[in-house]
Amino acid sequence: MKTAGQIETLIQNIGYQFEALLEEQAKAFIQETTTYALKRVKIAPAHLPYVFWVLFEGESHWPELPAVNKQTLGLALRIASDTDNTPRYSAAFQTVPLEVEGQVDQVIEHMGVWSRSSMMVAIIENWLALLRKAAPQVPKITNGEIEAGQAMSWLQLSLRYLLSRFQGWWHYPSLMLHVMAFPYFPQAK
Repeated sequence: MKTAGQIETLIQNIGYQFEALLEEQAKAFIQETTTYALKRVKIAPAHLPYVFWVLFEGESHWPELPAVNKQTLGLALRIASDTDNTPRYSAAFQTVPLEVEGQVDQVIEHMGVWSRSSMMVAIIENWLALLRKAAPQVPKITNGEIEAGQAMSWLQLSLRYLLSRFQGWWHYPSLMLHVMAFPYFPQAK
């Protein structure tokens, strides 16, 4: 006979792995921004803090982005901020040459596309893999109350419930709930 504790442990572990995934993606976002700015757009290293300042603080200075790119870029910035992966950009308060503004726009446009096509795809694929890996255990630990076909949805809904009730179990419960509620994130049925 399985216990409620085993159910909570299973869901808690999914949450831990999801947090690790978000931290990994935050680091990848910062790395991609840095690499693209320095190597592809050729922004001088001294202007990199300005790039991050415009990304994190200056949305009103962003170039026009397609709505989905702007939304996923905003999510990427929240993930980086909430997981404490925001680089220091205090040196950004300097005058930059006009050509740097155009280069910064290129970086922001790229990061909007990258956030949608790389980061969000990786988060969704890894999230679904976490659910698929745990799903076979659900019928066993619920004594057959939840069938195999409902296991992934049940896990997602259960994690949402536990995230809202027991926030102390994780480092980033509100961030995980935010990501799970994101319009392009797979929703439990």
